[in-house]
Amino acid sequence: MATESPDTHRELVELRRQINYWRAQHTRAVERETVWKEKAQELQQLVRQQKVQITELIQQNETLTQQIQALKAKVAQLQQQLFGRKSEQTKDLVPENHDGDQEACNASEATSESKNNRGKQPGSKGYGRRRRSGLPTEEILHELPKAEQCCPGCGKPCSVFPGSEDSEEIHWEVRLVRRIHKRTPYRPTCNCRAVPGIMTAPPVPKLIPKGTFSCGFWVHLLLEKFLFQRPLYRVRQVLALEGLSVSQGTLTGGLKRIGELRQPLYTGILERSRAADPWHMDETRWMVFAEMEGKVG
Repeated sequence: MATESPDTHRELVELRRQINYWRAQHTRAVERETVWKEKAQELQQLVRQQKVQITELIQQNETLTQQIQALKAKVAQLQQQLFGRKSEQTKDLVPENHDGDQEACNASEATSESKNNRGKQPGSKGYGRRRRSGLPTEEILHELPKAEQCCPGCGKPCSVFPGSEDSEEIHWEVRLVRRIHKRTPYRPTCNCRAVPGIMTAPPVPKLIPKGTFSCGFWVHLLLEKFLFQRPLYRVRQVLALEGLSVSQGTLTGGLKRIGELRQPLYTGILERSRAADPWHMDETRWMVFAEMEGKVG
């Protein structure tokens, strides 16, 4: 059998060492490939999940955008109902449309832009001034001063020309008047003694006996408080502007006395209401004494 030379043996050992080295490198490369493939699969799964999340977020964004547009349309409708121009003869500018709130809002805006303002339009022909002949008339005579009633050149006086140049105005006059009722006394001139003594006209009837204020004063006070809903302290301010200083207690006490005078009227209304067949307790108009099928109470 032939023997191997030392060089051949060393070369064989080197080749075996390299084989083991590259085999180990290959094994490690295969392991790294397996790890990276697993990581790649995890990343792909993460990408798919993120794509699904992005799709859901896009849908949520579209839904929220539609809700925002619907809320804006609702706000525009409520603002139009609260602050917009309206009357009993005009229709609502914004119709109720829950499916197309944005379209309704756009339609209302277009309608409001195309519609003219209320009242007389600029440039249109007027109606002329009204002759308010039903109001009481007061004629005021205006004459020239004495120095201007003569000719400035020669000084001769001017004569009055027939007629007058008239102009009209509406004056609003509110004033407080202190009335002094003077009753003329009478005494008999006969001796039959049918009249016991001096006679005078009867006293002026008053709402509150021995009161300072007239019936017309209390009528105006009742109108101011209950019809025009003006508090008493503001009424006192108005009276103070006219020169009358009156305390709050005086007005309040007078209203209490008037309330006592109205008690029989209030009692009569109660008796008439209780004697009626149907009783309306509130604005629901539920007839409490009406017999209906299926009605309880």
